[in-house]
Amino acid sequence: MAAGTPRGRHQKSLVINASHPAAEVCSLVRGIRVPREHHQNGWVVISGKRVKKWIGHWRPYREDGSRGHSTVVLGLKAKMAKWEAEEKLRTHIAEETHKPEKPDGDPTFQWFWEHRFLPTRTWCPKTESIIKKIFELHVLPIIG
Repeated sequence: MAAGTPRGRHQKSLVINASHPAAEVCSLVRGIRVPREHHQNGWVVISGKRVKKWIGHWRPYREDGSRGHSTVVLGLKAKMAKWEAEEKLRTHIAEETHKPEKPDGDPTFQWFWEHRFLPTRTWCPKTESIIKKIFELHVLPIIG
């Protein structure tokens, strides 16, 4: 990065210029300010004096490109570990932002089939049951 350019939280967005090579790919956002892509993992903290609870925090994007702050109570600390609270928060964020979850490590074909491909398809019930059975019995055991 060049000296004097903002980094971290001060780098709010970027402007895609029409003469930039990436503008061909991003023709829909040419010349307007778009927020940088961020991974919405959030963070968890413990709250409460007597009864400790896991509270999840994250900063979702708004329609105008600015960022807000959201919280959710994830559960009692006595009943869930921190990693479970973080996993529950990631699932909640994915539901709220309507973004699919990311796989842990390298995605398998079965993970792609169940989490990315099937939710985007709308088939009639009979066709859906036939395709699911064929994949369960013949394709997924071989490919995985």
